[in-house]
Amino acid sequence: YECDVGSYETKAHTDKTDTIFGSFEMNVPASYRGFQLRFNAEVFDHDVYDSHDSIGRFRSSKMHVFKPDEATAVTMDREPSKNEAAELSLHVKMVCEDGYYDTSCAKKCIAKIGFYTCDENGNRICVPEKLPPDCQLDDPCLKEPCAEGATCEKLTDGSRKCICDATDESKCYKHIPCEPNPCLNGAKCSQSPTNKFDDVCLCTENYAGRRCDSPRDACAEEAFRLMIKHNDTINQKCRLSV
Repeated sequence: YECDVGSYETKAHTDKTDTIFGSFEMNVPASYRGFQLRFNAEVFDHDVYDSHDSIGRFRSSKMHVFKPDEATAVTMDREPSKNEAAELSLHVKMVCEDGYYDTSCAKKCIAKIGFYTCDENGNRICVPEKLPPDCQLDDPCLKEPCAEGATCEKLTDGSRKCICDATDESKCYKHIPCEPNPCLNGAKCSQSPTNKFDDVCLCTENYAGRRCDSPRDACAEEAFRLMIKHNDTINQKCRLSV
């Protein structure tokens, strides 16, 4: 089954043995992608008063659509006629319309402001605020950033979670050293020398633990006192009398 895709008529050329007709464009509908094309051409001797005389009719074989941006020579066979000297050569180049890519111009990518641009192969390049591959979802780590120093992890449902101090928190608020004071029982609080997002507690002699929440026993208290006195760690054997 064959149907006409389009036609084109050149301007008249005067008294020339060799004529270059120039280039012209012809749109091929998208539904024809993958089908074969055939080119037909007829050259006339243009007469002002009489009917035009046919110089020659030419016809190509069926061929597949060409690769975009590559000029392809098309063999035009002349149908039998009185003018056996007439010859016609044809070169065809397929160019994809704006926004279409790939070897068959079937890949569509039209840049969308605020969402994505398109590279030379028609792939979407998301703006920083959007997530690949379709560039439609917001990047949750940019839309709702975690606090300074926290690690933002993107989740499959499009949300995010913040990781701070090796624990999962909903927001990981900005850390202000010792506010509020996490130390107990009169302990002094200060910023950790190794991690600015952590606090350390200097316990009184009667308490121990990370937050100074564990009372020392009698033996431990004496050992602690002696350790402070001698500025060293010493071994103490203690026996309680009851």
